[in-house]
Amino acid sequence: MRLLFFMVIMGVFAACKQTHTPHQDSTIHYQGRTMGTTYNIKFIGDKTQINQKALDSILIALNDEVSTYIPSSIISILNQSGLEEFEVVEDNYFTDNYKIAKELYDLTSGYFDVTLAPLVNFWGFGYTDKDLKNKDKREVPKLMSVVGFDKWNGELVGEKLVVSKPAKGQLDFSGSAKGYGVDIIAEYIEEQGVRSYYVEIGGELRVKGIKDDGSKWTVGINKPTEESELTDISKIVQLSNESMATSGNYRNFYKEDGITYSHIINPFTGFPERSTLLSATILHKQCAFADGFATACMVMGKQKCIELLQKQTDYQGLLLFSEDGETIVSWETDGFSTKLVEM
Repeated sequence: MRLLFFMVIMGVFAACKQTHTPHQDSTIHYQGRTMGTTYNIKFIGDKTQINQKALDSILIALNDEVSTYIPSSIISILNQSGLEEFEVVEDNYFTDNYKIAKELYDLTSGYFDVTLAPLVNFWGFGYTDKDLKNKDKREVPKLMSVVGFDKWNGELVGEKLVVSKPAKGQLDFSGSAKGYGVDIIAEYIEEQGVRSYYVEIGGELRVKGIKDDGSKWTVGINKPTEESELTDISKIVQLSNESMATSGNYRNFYKEDGITYSHIINPFTGFPERSTLLSATILHKQCAFADGFATACMVMGKQKCIELLQKQTDYQGLLLFSEDGETIVSWETDGFSTKLVEM
């Protein structure tokens, strides 16, 4: 499977490195692949509670609804239908992602916009093949005519979600779907009676409780430079009962004719966004919302992101940005600063 989601993987996870303790056998660790990336799932319990096949089946079911790389998925059928009205069963993963996207769209004043799929593909970051040489930037205004979640309407009719949209409108949930995958796995684990776990997919994560040695889950945030390795850590965070997601513009990009094109597309201009903001790390109870909010921050830039975070109580954030083109400076909310650990 080709890469499904285009969020930058920048978490380096100290919690994945287990230490030998007297209680080591009580920590179960599953690893695998999903959504074009990897997952790490840890919980304190025993293998009779949760098996890896059950976890994989949940992630497969999610992909079957929201993967733009699976032709039979709900989102692919919608994107290729050309219909102005589309119906889906209400109680499913697609509908959840649609509702989350709408809430984030409203919260961020349109900076988080899942209707950018035509432009994501145009700029070479979507599910279509890159065709950089034949790219005509004069096409951007035409594509912008179908972009904007305000042009879409979802209404529940009985057990169905009826979606009204532009005929050529398309969706891409990549800005929050990995976080959503984390959430549904975490919720499944809780349903099995587990009260201490660590769930991570492609750098987005959710934790609850503490590790079996009594310490908090510890996570590293990658240094946001093009040259940095995944082991180059800029900040260390301790978490207990929350989700964390990071977005950045320094890994998923390409250069053409001396111009750098980032995977972060501005929904108001139609062009890739580049700013002094290098990465945004967001905390929230639900990983899908942390994931989407972090994506929006990278679009809106440092100052607008700070202003939005200062108005929130449910979100905490850490921003890493370039002050003079070289020096990396950080800013964090008061709530986030209490989570940081000295290196």
